[in-house]
Amino acid sequence: LGFIEHMVNNLANEEMATMVSETFNALQDAVDESKSAPVGSGGVLATIKLLGKPETLQTLRFMLSVSEKIKNQFQK
Repeated sequence: LGFIEHMVNNLANEEMATMVSETFNALQDAVDESKSAPVGSGGVLATIKLLGKPETLQTLRFMLSVSEKIKNQFQK
């Protein structure tokens, strides 16, 4: 949250503030959804089954891209 607070406190325009707010809301929704989701049986087979779903791979690619961009920003 420190990163988000820093961004909100230093934003120069309303468009960026809206983007940060919507991103924060999406993260909070994901946290709430994860808390209420039933716990699966787990294991290697369950993981392989999840990796077979196109939306899982799309989400993983997106998260990897986001983490790479954040890392690059902090390495400058």
